Amino acid sequence: MPKPQKITRLDGSVRWKVRFRDGHKNASETFIEQRKAKDFCKLVDALGGTRARAVINEHQRENVITMPLSELLDRWFEWKSARQSDGRPLRVESPYTLVRYEQIIRLHIKPHLGHLQVNLVNQNDVQEWVDWLASERSRKTVADAHSLLHAVYTWAGSKSRQLAIVDPCAETELPKKGKRVVKGIKPNEWKILHAAALEVDTDAADLLSFLVYTGWRWSESVAIRCMDVDDMGPDGVWVNMGRVLRRVDGSRFEFADDNAKSQAGVRRVKLGGDAAAMVRRRMAGRKPTDLLLTNSRGSGWHYSQFHSDVWTFSRLKTDGPRTRERILQAAHRLGLDRAAEVKLHWLRHTHAALMVMQGESLAAVQKRLGHESIQTTIGTYGSMVTDVSDAGLDALDRLLSGGALAVGAGTPALPDAGSPAAS
Repeated sequence: MPKPQKITRLDGSVRWKVRFRDGHKNASETFIEQRKAKDFCKLVDALGGTRARAVINEHQRENVITMPLSELLDRWFEWKSARQSDGRPLRVESPYTLVRYEQIIRLHIKPHLGHLQVNLVNQNDVQEWVDWLASERSRKTVADAHSLLHAVYTWAGSKSRQLAIVDPCAETELPKKGKRVVKGIKPNEWKILHAAALEVDTDAADLLSFLVYTGWRWSESVAIRCMDVDDMGPDGVWVNMGRVLRRVDGSRFEFADDNAKSQAGVRRVKLGGDAAAMVRRRMAGRKPTDLLLTNSRGSGWHYSQFHSDVWTFSRLKTDGPRTRERILQAAHRLGLDRAAEVKLHWLRHTHAALMVMQGESLAAVQKRLGHESIQTTIGTYGSMVTDVSDAGLDALDRLLSGGALAVGAGTPALPDAGSPAAS
């Protein structure tokens, strides 16, 4: 790394000269302050002489040389948090998303990289940070933190800002993604689970039925109003997904209209006979604006309340001798041996898996689940698709075991074992 040289001019003033290689020739840059000269030396070491020189000639020196990453993160977060004149969010709809951004920045990025200057953070710095984070946190946390840092550098590197010259996140090797095993329950296990739910809480049983018969997410299902249901009589019952229950902060939730997880999440699905009968029963006597799936008190479900009050297999610290049995505990008593493992989200997987196994296309399952990309559906449930039909296997048997192959138009001739084509 080059070092600044002190130069005293004839008038007594001091300058600091940095000599370096610009391509195949010697070059130099002069600075008034020693600190800025040292910062430029670091930039030369990180980017090379040619790029470093271009940086200080094309950009504002104060920004590209001296700004710490912590300041850039604050600027990005302020930009993300901007609101319109009427107070509505300008860029991020969900308040909880901003909460997560702030947590990631404060807990995972600033303590390790925040003190470094924006354009002196290199790929090795980011890789070492990711490797350390992977040893302490889950793979998802690592991916989320790296994705946020990458987004910050992309934002900073735009032509209108020109705060970042290179993106040190571009070639980071993230923790390997393990093979995802989709977990669900078998039809006979569902029967036991549903019977247990009917014993414990009939309203909870209806909610579980809706989850397994539609494959919808929890946040979508508990937000359905009676007005979101279209009862077409003999043509069946359809449900429209147009809003979700979203987290505002750590413990507060609110309903958000037209706020699906993705554009594909806004959808309309048809219910089977049993689910349609359950929905019709619950709609009786309710107003259009009433929630469809409510608890025994007529209020909306919240996940933590549902989990602790009627679902969990484990005993809680607050449980007393008269605490009522919960669904998974009752299911275990009724014969569901792995009740302790079952998660609510398994019902979504169960719906998708059974649809695929019954011959529904992945494209149809994608639309029903509200996946933005077919790749998500394929990656999650593709292994469940039967490779060929029984009819196809029978036809193959007839072709391969039906005697001599007739050679004719459109039928390829099989090469003799001794011919060059057979090798």
